Amino acid sequence: MNVDLQNIRTKIRLLYNTNPDVHINISVNRSKTCTQKIKATITGIYPNLFTAESGDCGIKKHYNFQYVDILTGGIELDELN
Repeated sequence: MNVDLQNIRTKIRLLYNTNPDVHINISVNRSKTCTQKIKATITGIYPNLFTAESGDCGIKKHYNFQYVDILTGGIELDELN
Protein backbone atom coordinates (compact mmCIF):
# COMPACT_ATOMS: atom_id res chain seq x y z
CA MET A 1 0.00 0.00 0.00
CA ASN A 2 1.20 3.49 -0.80
CA VAL A 3 2.55 5.28 2.28
CA ASP A 4 1.05 8.62 1.18
CA LEU A 5 -2.38 7.06 0.80
CA GLN A 6 -2.12 5.51 4.26
CA ASN A 7 -1.13 8.92 5.72
CA ILE A 8 -4.16 10.58 4.11
CA ARG A 9 -6.47 7.88 5.46
CA THR A 10 -4.96 8.25 8.95
CA LYS A 11 -5.30 12.06 8.93
CA ILE A 12 -8.97 11.92 7.89
CA ARG A 13 -9.73 9.24 10.48
CA LEU A 14 -8.01 11.35 13.18
CA LEU A 15 -9.94 14.44 12.09
CA TYR A 16 -13.21 12.49 12.27
CA ASN A 17 -12.40 10.78 15.60
CA THR A 18 -11.40 14.08 17.21
CA ASN A 19 -14.77 15.65 16.46
CA PRO A 20 -17.38 13.72 14.42
CA ASP A 21 -19.28 16.96 13.74
CA VAL A 22 -16.26 18.80 12.34
CA HIS A 23 -17.08 20.95 9.33
CA ILE A 24 -14.70 20.58 6.40
CA ASN A 25 -14.11 22.58 3.26
CA ILE A 26 -13.76 20.44 0.14
CA SER A 27 -12.58 21.74 -3.22
CA VAL A 28 -13.61 19.43 -6.05
CA ASN A 29 -11.48 19.97 -9.16
CA ARG A 30 -13.65 18.95 -12.10
CA SER A 31 -11.55 20.52 -14.84
CA LYS A 32 -9.02 23.31 -15.31
CA THR A 33 -11.70 25.98 -15.12
CA CYS A 34 -14.35 24.39 -12.90
CA THR A 35 -13.75 24.03 -9.17
CA GLN A 36 -16.62 23.43 -6.77
CA LYS A 37 -16.27 24.45 -3.12
CA ILE A 38 -18.32 22.43 -0.65
CA LYS A 39 -18.79 23.03 3.08
CA ALA A 40 -19.61 19.64 4.54
CA THR A 41 -19.43 17.33 7.54
CA ILE A 42 -17.74 13.92 7.45
CA THR A 43 -20.42 11.32 8.12
CA GLY A 44 -18.51 8.06 7.69
CA ILE A 45 -15.04 6.57 7.38
CA TYR A 46 -14.57 3.34 5.43
CA PRO A 47 -11.52 1.38 4.21
CA ASN A 48 -11.51 2.83 0.68
CA LEU A 49 -13.65 5.97 0.94
CA PHE A 50 -15.18 8.53 3.24
CA THR A 51 -18.61 10.11 3.08
CA ALA A 52 -19.62 13.72 3.64
CA GLU A 53 -22.89 15.58 3.88
CA SER A 54 -23.66 19.15 2.95
CA GLY A 55 -26.78 20.97 4.09
CA ASP A 56 -26.70 24.18 2.08
CA CYS A 57 -30.07 25.90 1.61
CA GLY A 58 -31.79 23.26 3.73
CA ILE A 59 -31.23 20.52 1.16
CA LYS A 60 -28.94 17.69 2.27
CA LYS A 61 -26.53 16.34 -0.30
CA HIS A 62 -24.42 13.24 0.24
CA TYR A 63 -20.95 12.81 -1.25
CA ASN A 64 -18.62 9.82 -1.45
CA PHE A 65 -14.92 10.46 -1.91
CA GLN A 66 -12.04 8.04 -2.27
CA TYR A 67 -8.79 8.70 -0.43
CA VAL A 68 -6.96 8.38 -3.73
CA ASP A 69 -8.88 11.47 -4.98
CA ILE A 70 -6.89 13.53 -2.48
CA LEU A 71 -3.63 11.88 -3.52
CA THR A 72 -4.23 12.61 -7.22
CA GLY A 73 -5.50 16.16 -6.64
CA GLY A 74 -9.12 15.48 -7.60
CA ILE A 75 -10.23 16.95 -4.30
CA GLU A 76 -8.58 19.01 -1.59
CA LEU A 77 -9.47 19.19 2.09
CA ASP A 78 -8.50 22.51 3.62
CA GLU A 79 -8.18 20.90 7.06
CA LEU A 80 -5.37 18.60 5.87
CA ASN A 81 -3.22 21.43 4.48
